[in-house]
Amino acid sequence: MYKNIYNIPAGLPFLDTLAANTLRLYADDPLVFSNISIFLPSRRACKELAEAFLRVSGGKPMLLPQIQPLGDIDDEELLFLGYIECENDIPNIISPVKQRLLLTELIEKWQTAQKTDEKITIPQAAHLAIELSSFLSEVQKQQLSFNDIEKIVPDELSRHWQITLDFLHILIEKWPQILKENNAVDVNTQRNISLKAQADYWQKNPSEYPVIAAGSTGSIPATAQLLKVISQMPSGQVILPGLDMNMDNAAWEKIEQTHPQYGLKNLLEIIGVGRNEVKKYDCTVCSAVDRDSLISVMMLPADVTDKWSHSVKIENSHLEGIEVIEASGLQEEATVIALKMKEILQQPEKTAALITNRRDLAKRVSGILQKWNVQIDDSAGSHLNSTPQAVFLRLLAAMVADRGENSVSLLGLLKNPYANCGLGAKEFKDNVRKLEIACMRGIRNSEGFKGYYNKIDSKLSNRLKNVEEILQPMFKLMSRDQIAFDAMLKTHIQVAQNIAADDKADGVERLWSSDSGGQLKDFLDELLISSKDFKQIDPTDYLGLLDALLTGQTYRPQYGSHPRLHILSPIEARMLRFDLVILGELNEGEWPLSGKSDPWMSRPMRDDFGLPLPEKKIGQSAHDFVQLLSSENVLITRSEKLDGTQTIPSRWLLRLDAVLNITGKQGALKPKLPWVKWARLLNKADSYLKMEAPCPNPPVECRPRKLSVTSIEKLMRDPYWIYANKILHLKKLDEIDKEPGGAEFGNFVHDVLEEFIKQYDSIKPEDRYTYLLELGRNILQKENLKSAIISFWFPRFERIAAWIVQNEEKRRENNIDVLTEIKGKYNIIYAGEIFTLEARADRVEIDEDGNICIVDYKTGTPPSAKEVKLGLSPQMTLEGVIAKKGGFDREGKVKSLEYWKLSGGQKDTQSKYAGYKNQEELASLLEDAENGAKSLIEVMFFQENPFLSIPNKEKEITYNDYKHLERVKEWGE
Repeated sequence: MYKNIYNIPAGLPFLDTLAANTLRLYADDPLVFSNISIFLPSRRACKELAEAFLRVSGGKPMLLPQIQPLGDIDDEELLFLGYIECENDIPNIISPVKQRLLLTELIEKWQTAQKTDEKITIPQAAHLAIELSSFLSEVQKQQLSFNDIEKIVPDELSRHWQITLDFLHILIEKWPQILKENNAVDVNTQRNISLKAQADYWQKNPSEYPVIAAGSTGSIPATAQLLKVISQMPSGQVILPGLDMNMDNAAWEKIEQTHPQYGLKNLLEIIGVGRNEVKKYDCTVCSAVDRDSLISVMMLPADVTDKWSHSVKIENSHLEGIEVIEASGLQEEATVIALKMKEILQQPEKTAALITNRRDLAKRVSGILQKWNVQIDDSAGSHLNSTPQAVFLRLLAAMVADRGENSVSLLGLLKNPYANCGLGAKEFKDNVRKLEIACMRGIRNSEGFKGYYNKIDSKLSNRLKNVEEILQPMFKLMSRDQIAFDAMLKTHIQVAQNIAADDKADGVERLWSSDSGGQLKDFLDELLISSKDFKQIDPTDYLGLLDALLTGQTYRPQYGSHPRLHILSPIEARMLRFDLVILGELNEGEWPLSGKSDPWMSRPMRDDFGLPLPEKKIGQSAHDFVQLLSSENVLITRSEKLDGTQTIPSRWLLRLDAVLNITGKQGALKPKLPWVKWARLLNKADSYLKMEAPCPNPPVECRPRKLSVTSIEKLMRDPYWIYANKILHLKKLDEIDKEPGGAEFGNFVHDVLEEFIKQYDSIKPEDRYTYLLELGRNILQKENLKSAIISFWFPRFERIAAWIVQNEEKRRENNIDVLTEIKGKYNIIYAGEIFTLEARADRVEIDEDGNICIVDYKTGTPPSAKEVKLGLSPQMTLEGVIAKKGGFDREGKVKSLEYWKLSGGQKDTQSKYAGYKNQEELASLLEDAENGAKSLIEVMFFQENPFLSIPNKEKEITYNDYKHLERVKEWGE
């Protein structure tokens, strides 16, 4: 029996060696050469081998061998191989999307049949279907039978695993039946069929032309069986990647699943070949990196690592080309990697690749390189649901789900770059901004589009009606009790296209003509076909189901990848060669990846069923690592901390360090150049300019000639506030869909009390409390507030109302005249200029003697007596000055200044004097306030005095709308 098994050592460029030797053996006979079949593990490897043939031959024109991935056999070949008799027997390959939809229905039906209180939504079932699909794939790859689930004894398991096991029985009972009804097979089942068909055919009809299977470790059983058949054909060759021929037999026998050689050892056992029978592949054409003995020693099984201390000898040549860099954090590591890759670009035709499992590291490196105008894409791609077109579709679905009642979701849609509704971009965005300012800022509108029309002019109404008409098909479907998912998706796509249309192109072109748009459209088209028979769903589940189906879909740019720089995962990098290989984030948990827990089976259950344990993946990852470490130039990087947490170096890096320490080679892998230092200096300034606080100094003629008493407090605490508000006229916009807070509650109380005081004399004494409550209810209803807000506010208002009615009756006994929300002013003459001090008093009382009492309602916390005395809260004292000067159209002595605390707490409602104890103190306060106001005006009108930003940080304004403009964090901290 033939045993045509060869090994290409890890230190050789695998594909170049394969190409060179194939050319050497067969290139003289073009007929034979073009009929060679070469099987590789992946499409990427096939593409790279074709390039290797051109590279090795010097670009000589030739008919290449037939290069294809293992198991990639089409239906015509299955007919030719005799595995099926006619085309009608060819089963359909069920698409992953169709499989997920079918599993979603299966899960939902199973949960419903349980008759428990725990219900599962369709989106939840769809997310669970992702995990179930992954489990299904793993079972099929290992060629296990679901009937073997019966071998797992439920009585020995915890309740949780018993329930899971019961659930998995649906795969035994229902899934095969579903596939049969659809005349379909899974992708992995089809792959197994293809591999078995090829193996069966060659077993009976060995190929007359060379058949080469290279680079596979046979981790999938069907692949291993095909490799066995190929190795036994006279014209067959199985070429192993990096079989360790240096390890002694004693160590070889102790290899466990986590060892890099475990997969190859297992494959040799399946084929029935000893390691000593594996032939060395002719490697004379390509030069090898002398690292085999180092790696063999470094990866010795744990039971024999005692050999490190007495029989290991490491030469400098073994370490040449390897560097290890430890960075303080992920950003620093990314910067070092980007610098190394940028250096490679300075060397003509040199290539480099970052190999990493950590996608955020890949993104950081890509981002840094982009700053230097180097475009590089992560070959792992990005999430399809994060592409601009998918974001637009999801925003549309979210807005429709809110039925237009949520201004945030509506603006999110209308402000998206794809939204134009048939207009030019500038015109449409201008309309959206006007709409936002007019009716979407402030308290949330709960009437949807109807509430918007009430606040805008006819021209803007017409634009909004156009938007609403475009959205109507989706709104109509959302109003139904149940909808067909495919009908909603079709409508969703059409509405999105209508919204995306502008004055120059239709929505189809704008949404789908780009690379990312095309890939998303392909997925949506497949989803439309696959979901035709999907069950009816609740409209509120549509967005969640669409998101779940988009989850896991990957967008990979078809164009624009860099010809010399690459970012790959370890799996994608298999068998590829680069002038510099960067192994990024070599920390435990990343290399190897920490396996996530299996939601379907515990470790013992997997073992009983026959599924591989996590250790097998670690062994495969270890093989990837040693193959990459055997590259000519290798840079290993890791971060010492991630998110502030200390990291642990990868177990393989620790092994390498241990071997170097034992052999006296400590520090041999330190970089020759100070890359970390350069990375730190890259964004470090030579000096730091301390920022000064802004102090604008506008001309005197631009300074305000009138201020309210509340603005005087702002002028004292933060003059910049007056500059921004009164001179630049900058006004803060309300929040979008603002939730009512303390300010709104205060306005509500003021409005109610104003109306109550006006009607007080006409209300019967016994009806006043009831009237006040009813008045409050009516005002709240007009505001269209949420019932939850009303429920929270009204008990507080009831307590305020009780106190007001009682207090009002006592005060009215003195025959007072009450004025409410009354305006007043006082003119101050300075340098021939008139400055007006303005106020609006909540309540002014005049007694029979003409004495004046001023009251200010505070639903929050009133100023302290100290703040009033120091003049830091001058509102009430300045209102007293205005009253003293007859500014409220009534002349008289100011007898009292009072704060009424109307917060509505259990014991909070009360009245207190504003910073004085007797009439003498009050008179002094008023005199000080008047003099202080005049001095302040004098300072403001002096040209040399700028409007300072927060002169005293301890006395700054509590709620400052302009703090970001003052750049306080730049200079004040």
